[in-house]
Amino acid sequence: MNNRYYLMRHGESRANQADKIISSPENGCAGYGLSDLGRAQAERQARESGLGPETRVICSDFLRTRETAEIAAAVLGCLPPVQDVRLRERHFGVWEGTSAAHYEPVWRRDQVDEGGDEVETPALLTERLRGLVEELEARESGQCFLLVSHGDPLRFLQLWALGRATREHQSIRHFAPAEVRALKDAPAPSARLDIGFLGLGNMGEAMAANLLRAGHRVTVWNRTPARADALVAAGARRAEQAWEAIPAGGLVFTMVSDDDALRQIADDRFHQQLGADGVHVSMSTISPALADELSGRTGTYLAAPVFGRPEAAAAAQLWICLAGAGEAKGRVTPVLRLLGQKIYDFGEKPSSANVVKLAGNFLLASAVASMAEAFAFVEKGSVERGAFYELITQTLFASPVYVGYGKRIADLNFQPAAVPPALIHKDLRLLLETAESGAVPMPIAAGIKQQLLTLLATAEREEDFSSLAELARKMSGLGAF
Repeated sequence: MNNRYYLMRHGESRANQADKIISSPENGCAGYGLSDLGRAQAERQARESGLGPETRVICSDFLRTRETAEIAAAVLGCLPPVQDVRLRERHFGVWEGTSAAHYEPVWRRDQVDEGGDEVETPALLTERLRGLVEELEARESGQCFLLVSHGDPLRFLQLWALGRATREHQSIRHFAPAEVRALKDAPAPSARLDIGFLGLGNMGEAMAANLLRAGHRVTVWNRTPARADALVAAGARRAEQAWEAIPAGGLVFTMVSDDDALRQIADDRFHQQLGADGVHVSMSTISPALADELSGRTGTYLAAPVFGRPEAAAAAQLWICLAGAGEAKGRVTPVLRLLGQKIYDFGEKPSSANVVKLAGNFLLASAVASMAEAFAFVEKGSVERGAFYELITQTLFASPVYVGYGKRIADLNFQPAAVPPALIHKDLRLLLETAESGAVPMPIAAGIKQQLLTLLATAEREEDFSSLAELARKMSGLGAF
């Protein structure tokens, strides 16, 4: 090509927060701009993109992309963005304003490029996007362009640039909010594998769905069978018993709540079915001791716990901590890339990844507990919570944890319970047990664990663990127990 092209999806928007499909210009041009987290995402990703002031930014005229492009241009120090309607969101017809769950049936139908429901077809979408790039190629040379658009348009644009058929769009990894990617920087389609996936909670269901979208043959199991219904409707096979989901000598992923749940699954029948050539990839937050125990069983055991909330799992933007035998890691890495934005390798001992995961969750719990107390402190001092949030997230603490959890704490909005207090309490228990066995004093972790126990004992309904903020308010006389 005569020019260099980079693609950027908009940051998290009000439409994403509302779980709505907003694809018509009537709704998208004037409303549904970026959330506070979306603004922070756009700034961070632009700063980390490696692009400079010579970049020319072109964006859709939808509000969420205009705001993303303006932030990116300001960070890069380049000229203001130029709008082009060819970068608009794909039109989703009758699904306008409905739940984002309706994306899935549209994407399945895309594999045969059929129209219907007034949805813009892949062919028409690709044609308008291609027209923009071809026009720039004919008019310019040696330039660097950043095209700011929406998830579907960007994936179909990459397919065209890579010379792939539109029906292969699931081979292009979904763009995370505000992600920047070179036009031709997309993984080659991977071979279709038989994969087992056990554990379909909020995280596991989203991860298994991404493996299905990539074209793999996925067999799923969950203790509550109904959790598998949506995946089965999308093409997965349902196993009646956990071991039945394991392809002999193949790959099986587990994503369960705790040590006990994993022990119940990874029994003798599990390892007999796995066989000597099979690989068990445990993505759960479990104790390092259990990881060491499972490392000695039949097959190869890899630890691959993740950082990220359910929405990050759905967008394949998890951070994955990987540890275990090198050959097996090479075998599973192409699959893990379908689930996360980056893989961090912590060596040959699987339990090392679990140590890292527990340490990271301790830091997360510490940040949330500290914010809970800090917000109670400023509120007691007659400072508006939202004003304090704006200050800390735009200065010293402009990071995903403070932006995301800080918003919940500032708004006292703790539902849905994406991370229940019981799970973080469990993680800190495992952390402290491991620390004690290694003679590592962790008094801060012990204190937060006690706060979580108080929260569990006094909670009237299930809320996110960031409801530690409400406990801090009550202990400060700002609310009644």
